[in-house]
Amino acid sequence: YEINVGKMGISRRKCPVCDGLKFSSSVLSVRRDGKTIGDLFVMTCNDVLSFFRKNNLIKAASSLEVFINLNLGNVAYGKAITEVSYSEATLMMIGRFLLSNEDRYCIKNPFSAIGSEDLSILKKQLDDLCKKHKKTLVLEVNNDFI
Repeated sequence: YEINVGKMGISRRKCPVCDGLKFSSSVLSVRRDGKTIGDLFVMTCNDVLSFFRKNNLIKAASSLEVFINLNLGNVAYGKAITEVSYSEATLMMIGRFLLSNEDRYCIKNPFSAIGSEDLSILKKQLDDLCKKHKKTLVLEVNNDFI
């Protein structure tokens, strides 16, 4: 939780009950294969995918594979969107769209701040969106991409 202390800024503290996991103790007491939801949230997406597959959670695994295909496998599964880089946040938004039933997507300046290693991944995902006949509008100022 956060405490706004005026001119001194915002102080962040972990909740003493859930240790910052944002779940009640009754939720955190539920275990599957020895792990709680809190345990999963600190694991990487790659590790959580292995856990989902091992426990035959097919729908959850297929959803997570979308994000791993976007090169997000090493991101902590429970990492808040406010704690990731702009590049990761852009890829997460695209992943969310890929999982949705929406047929239109607009993305603004995805190539301007995205890491060079993610450029080819992003281009492939945008191509895949077009192949799936999803209307995709990309607003970009980077002349190299245009």
